[in-house]
Amino acid sequence: MVKEKRKKKITIHDVAREAGVSISTVSHVLNGTAKISDATRQHVIEVVQRFNYVPNGYGGKGRDKNLKTVGIMVADIKNEFYARCVQSIMNAALQENYTTMICEMAFNYKKECMGVDALLDKGVDGIIFMGGSLDENIIRKANRSAPVLLCDRKIAGSSLPSVTTDNVSAMRDLISLLKEWGYTKIGLLSETPEMDNLKDRCLGFKAGIEENGLKLYKEFMLFSPDLKLDKARAANCLLKEYLEKHGTRNLPEVFVTTSDLIAAGAISALRKYGIRVPNDVGITGFDDISLAANLDPPLTTIAQNMEEIGLYCFRHILNLINGTAIGVPHSVIEAEIVIRKSVIDRRMPLAWNKMKKSC
Repeated sequence: MVKEKRKKKITIHDVAREAGVSISTVSHVLNGTAKISDATRQHVIEVVQRFNYVPNGYGGKGRDKNLKTVGIMVADIKNEFYARCVQSIMNAALQENYTTMICEMAFNYKKECMGVDALLDKGVDGIIFMGGSLDENIIRKANRSAPVLLCDRKIAGSSLPSVTTDNVSAMRDLISLLKEWGYTKIGLLSETPEMDNLKDRCLGFKAGIEENGLKLYKEFMLFSPDLKLDKARAANCLLKEYLEKHGTRNLPEVFVTTSDLIAAGAISALRKYGIRVPNDVGITGFDDISLAANLDPPLTTIAQNMEEIGLYCFRHILNLINGTAIGVPHSVIEAEIVIRKSVIDRRMPLAWNKMKKSC
C-alpha cells in the first residue's frame, strides 16, 4: 500500500512570499486592520484563494482586529538585563494596544531560525532582536516580511536600526575613575568579544587605559566563550584556573568585568583563595542587575537603563511598523557608574574608605 504524501501546510509566510508583500500586509488584508490599496488587497486575496490558505486561530475570529503584535527574539530570558528590557517593552506595548510574543534563542542557531519562522508564521507586525548571535541572514529574512529592530546589538556597517548602550564611553569613564582613585594595574574579565556590545566594551577598556597613560596588561585580560550563558559559574572557573596556574600574587589591582554575573563569579573565586575584595583586589561589574547591590561587598558597576532601553525599542519598532520612522533610527542610551564597595579610593587610608562608605 502506497501512502499518500502529506501536503505541506500553507502558512501566511508562503502567501506573503508569493504575493511579494510583507506578512503584516497579508495580515492586514485578512483582518481589515489597516488601509491597503485596492490593487494590493485584490492581489493578496487572489494568492490566498489560489493557495487555499486558511488563517490559523491567531489570525481568525478569536483575534481582536484592533490588537497588533510585536515579536521579541531574546538571547536569554533568565538574564535579568534581558528580562527587564522585555518587561519594559511589554508595558509600552500594552499602552498602544499591542501584544507581544517572545522566543528565546539561547545562543542557538537552530532555535533562532525556528523562532523567527514561528513569529513570521503568526504574522507579527514587527520583530525586536534582543541579543543573540545576530546571524545577518536570519535578520534579513525576517526583515523581508516585517520591520526589525536590534537591541543591545548592532551589525557593523548595517543600516538596520538599533538601540544600544554607549558601551565605549561607559568603559572609558570607568577606567578614568579607577585611575583617579589610584588604580594603575587594571585587568579585564569578559566573554569572548564576538558581538558588537562586547567589542565596544573591550574597545572602551583599551581606550580608557591609553587615554589615562596606563599600561595595558594583556596577561590580566581573561576571556572565555563559556561566559555566554552561565556567567557566574564560568567566571568562577576561569579565575580559579588562573589562580591555580599563576598563584595569588600575580594579580591586577582591580578586575573590570563586562557583566555583574561575571563579577559575582570572580568575587567567589577570589574569596576561596583568601583574596579580599576590595582590600586586595577591586572588582567592577556591568549592567546593575538587582544582584549587584546585594553582593558581599556590594558591587560598583556600570548601570544600563533597562527600562529606558525597552521603551526606546518599542517606540522605534512602532514607528517602523507605522512607516513614521525618519531615516535609520539608531538610539544610544547613556550609562551611569554606580559606586558601591567593591573598589576603594586607594589614595585614602583604608579606615577612611570604610568611614566614607558608611556615611
